[in-house]
Amino acid sequence: MTTATVQAFINSIPDKRVAVAVSNIFDRISPNNTDTAITAHAGGTQAAAMPLKATAAYHDVTTVATAADSVKLPPAKVGEFHFVKNSAAANAMQVYGSGTDTIDSVATATGVSQLAGDAVLYVCLVPGNYIRLGGVAASEVFTSLTATTISMADGGYIDFSNAAVAAAGSGQSTYAVLADQINAVTGADATVGVALPAASAGRAILVINTSQTATLPVAPINAGNDQINSLTAGTGVFTMGPARAAWFIPTSATQWYVTGDAAIVGTPTEQELDGRLATVTEINRACDVSTRIVNATSSTLTVTEADHDGKTIVLDLAAGIAVTLPVASAGLKFKFIVKTTFTGAATIKSVSGADIMIGHAIMGNDTDNTVVNWQAVAASTIDTIDMLGTANSTGGMAGQIVEIEGLAANLWFVNIIGDAAGTEATPFANTVA
Repeated sequence: MTTATVQAFINSIPDKRVAVAVSNIFDRISPNNTDTAITAHAGGTQAAAMPLKATAAYHDVTTVATAADSVKLPPAKVGEFHFVKNSAAANAMQVYGSGTDTIDSVATATGVSQLAGDAVLYVCLVPGNYIRLGGVAASEVFTSLTATTISMADGGYIDFSNAAVAAAGSGQSTYAVLADQINAVTGADATVGVALPAASAGRAILVINTSQTATLPVAPINAGNDQINSLTAGTGVFTMGPARAAWFIPTSATQWYVTGDAAIVGTPTEQELDGRLATVTEINRACDVSTRIVNATSSTLTVTEADHDGKTIVLDLAAGIAVTLPVASAGLKFKFIVKTTFTGAATIKSVSGADIMIGHAIMGNDTDNTVVNWQAVAASTIDTIDMLGTANSTGGMAGQIVEIEGLAANLWFVNIIGDAAGTEATPFANTVA
C-alpha cells in the first residue's frame, strides 16, 4: 500500500473526526515515524531519562551502557501506545513515565525494568498510567546473571556450576571449601574432608563421595554458626558413606539439611536401616551367599566371628582337626558338618574354661540303629566336644552335625546329631583350663 493510496482512503471517510483519528494512527505506524538508534541515559533516573518521541510508535533502544540506564515514555494519554525494544546486548534498562505518570501503577520515580532483548508494548488506557503487554521486568525475576548462576529477586538461586574437588585437611579449618553446586569429591580416606560454603536459603549443594571404600567428613563453614541436621551448630561434622551422594539443602542462613541415605550413623562402619543398626560386616555376612560354606582341611581351626559366624564349616581331614571357638557371645552361630570320618583326634573346644556348653547329643549306633541321648546341663562345666573317643565311640563319623549357638556371655548351646561306633560314650568333656 502506497502513501497516496492511504491518503486517498483517509479522504474518502465522510466523518472528518474519524478521518483525523485514522490519519493519526497511520502517521504513528509509518516507517517515517519510528524512533531508532536510541541511547539510554547513562546513570538512570527519571529526571535525566532519554525521552522517547511522542510522534513515534516504535522505539529501538540500541545502547544501554550500564544496567538501569533510563528512557522516558511520552505523556500518558488515553489511546497512546508505544512499542519499545531493548536491543542492548546485556544490560536491562529502566523505563519511566513522564512527570507523575506511572507504569503498571509503579511509583513514578521508580519506573520498571526491561531486560536486554525484550520488546514491550506500553499502552495507556486511563490518563496518567501505562500498562505493559509482554516482556518481563528484570528486577521482578533476576538480581544477577552469570555464566553459571542465576540469582532470583525472590531469593531463589539457580546454579549450574560443577567441579571435581580433592578432599583435604585433617579438620574443619583445613578441609577443602566447596564453591560449586555439584561437587565430585575425590581422595576420601576418612580423615581428609570438605567444608560447605556459608548457608544461604535456596542454594543447594550436591556432594558426591567418589571413594568406594572410605567415608568423607563434610563440615559447615569454618568459624561460623551453621548447623547440619541436628549436629552441633558451628562444628558438627556430617560423615558420608563410601560411594554416596547427597544434597545439602539450606533452609535459612544457618541451617543445612541432608537428603538421602548418605549418612554414617554412630561409628563409621554403621548404617541406619529403618531404625535398626547393623555393621557393614554383619550385612555382608548375612547376605553374601558366596562365603556361606567354609572348608576346613587343616589340623587346627580357630573360629572367628568375622570368618565363620552364620556359616557352615565342613570338617574334612581324616587325621583329625582341633577346633577352637571364639569367646562365647549372644547371637553367634556356627554349624559344623563332618565330611570325612575322623581316624585321629578331633575336638571342638571353648577358648577358655569360663565358656561352658549346655545341650544334648543324639547318637545312633552305626550297626544296630539304637539311639542314645547324652546331655550337658547348666550345672556342668562342659567345655569340650570329643569327636573320636575310642575308635569313634563319641562320634566324628561322616555326616555328623554339630550346631553351636551363643546364648550369652560364657554360655554356648550345643546340638549334636550323628553316629557313633562300638560302645557309645558321651562326647562332652571338661578339658579346658
